Amino acid sequence: MGLLESHGEEDKELMSVWRAAAGLLSIGVLHTRQLLLQASGSCVNLLYVVLNRDQQTLSQVSAAGRFSGARWLVFMPPKFELSNLEIPFDCELLVVQWGGKVTQLREVYRVRPELPLQIRHFGDWRPGSHRKWPSLGLYRRRTSLDGHVIKAAVLEDETYVFLDRTGSRETLTGYIGYIWSELERELNFTSALSKSVDGGTGSKANGTWDGMVGMLVRGEAVVGASSFLMTTERMDAVDYTYSLADAPTNVYIRRPEVYSLPWTSSLAPFTSRLWFCVLAVLAILTLALSIICTIQRRHGNRNELPFGLRDSWLSMLGIFCQQGHYVLPRSNPGRMVCFTAHLCAAVLLAGYAGNYISVLSAGRPLQLPFTSFRGMLDHGSYRLGAMPRSAQLDFFDEATDPLSKEIYEKLILPDIQNLPLSYADAFKRVCDSKYAFMSSPAMMRQFNRNLNCTFISLPQANIPGVIAMTTIKKFPYRGLLNYNLLKMRNAGLTNRLQTRTLPAKVQPQYRDWATIGLAEVAPTVSIFALGVLVSVVLLALERCSAGCSERGRDDGGVSICRQAVQRNFV
Repeated sequence: MGLLESHGEEDKELMSVWRAAAGLLSIGVLHTRQLLLQASGSCVNLLYVVLNRDQQTLSQVSAAGRFSGARWLVFMPPKFELSNLEIPFDCELLVVQWGGKVTQLREVYRVRPELPLQIRHFGDWRPGSHRKWPSLGLYRRRTSLDGHVIKAAVLEDETYVFLDRTGSRETLTGYIGYIWSELERELNFTSALSKSVDGGTGSKANGTWDGMVGMLVRGEAVVGASSFLMTTERMDAVDYTYSLADAPTNVYIRRPEVYSLPWTSSLAPFTSRLWFCVLAVLAILTLALSIICTIQRRHGNRNELPFGLRDSWLSMLGIFCQQGHYVLPRSNPGRMVCFTAHLCAAVLLAGYAGNYISVLSAGRPLQLPFTSFRGMLDHGSYRLGAMPRSAQLDFFDEATDPLSKEIYEKLILPDIQNLPLSYADAFKRVCDSKYAFMSSPAMMRQFNRNLNCTFISLPQANIPGVIAMTTIKKFPYRGLLNYNLLKMRNAGLTNRLQTRTLPAKVQPQYRDWATIGLAEVAPTVSIFALGVLVSVVLLALERCSAGCSERGRDDGGVSICRQAVQRNFV
């Protein structure tokens, strides 16, 4: 709280009381000259109490524009003229006038400078009685701009804002356009629309703002009724309303058609723990079959076939590989082991086949040429673009880190005079050439529907952000706009408008068919090639072992075996 000091003789008693209260409540006492020398934003969210009955004090404050955005409590005699004061719409000024036993409080403001001063009864106060004044907030009491005309700068971006031309009248549609039209209806004002002078939202070049931000800085408009990405540089020139939607900046390239299958793709359907369980079950069933058949042969069932560990393992492995066998155990316990193995193998095969097909179809990883800004820079064959006079260019043009500077100098600056003039042109370049474009997801979805290719964003090249409308600095109606935007958000209107007007989020679309090369199927083919090679080696070893067994029973068996090895392998 700030207390403006008074020097009038008739106010000395009242001033002394306020000074005592100021000492107890830590209230600062300011002279008028100190207030006028303060920074323009230092009076926001403070309560100033004026005890001076001289109109010159308030005239000085009004001329300096210190009423804007602050709260004032002014003590005045009943007959005090305020009509010559400039009290803006966002100033909460209460005039305290006492007469007899009743102290009256009146709220004073102007909707716009050319209109007469609005003086509304706020409440009464009597000593010893309960105070009577409204519990409504500032912008629940001030709900109308009385037909005020607001100059708004617009840019038709074919996603958030569209211009609907009906006869000689232009109205805004689209997500932000509908929000602006709802604000017009709710707050009782009209708009004088002006298109962006150069077709951009605004970027800073050589210390001068262009685009719609430049129009606001030069006073050609007071509101930017379009989608403005929030940046720190823009906040120094204009003010933002509450955010309207998330709009991260992604880097989009054409989706490649080359897929890569890792060498472990055959193991991908099952986790390592499940594979361990499968091997454990195979080992348990092998031991169970071998032990059961051995016990049956030793205890009376001579007809049971001899299933050793090797025969049992080969039998269980064949069952798990869905292979038939002409030799089966003759006892019921042994057959129950085989039945259990067949049942487990059928369940595992169904699960493995289904997951493996999904891995090959929906889970095929793309071979992106790069995934980050550094990778794009090292790749060197892609150009990077953005809309001219946009915030995306400022991210790199005004950057201080070495990577962003290098990207701007090598990938953006050489083609700076040939930037796309529309989003349709930009995404067509992405389809037709090695071109990367910076855009929000909503813009990409809007224009991807009309092209014969699909886009993908680089997973490690994105910049978080939100969009909002903009106003000039110290715009008196910004608080009213923000209050009503918050009401629309809490009522679910903004979410409903996003669903109705913005392109829906869709899952990545995959082609029904794709050309598969040798590189894509190399892991699967290698498994077959390895199996054939191992079988040939085992066949050769068995032939060598059989030759040694048959002809190597005498002393010359070693030389005969060596000859067999040379005959089969040399």
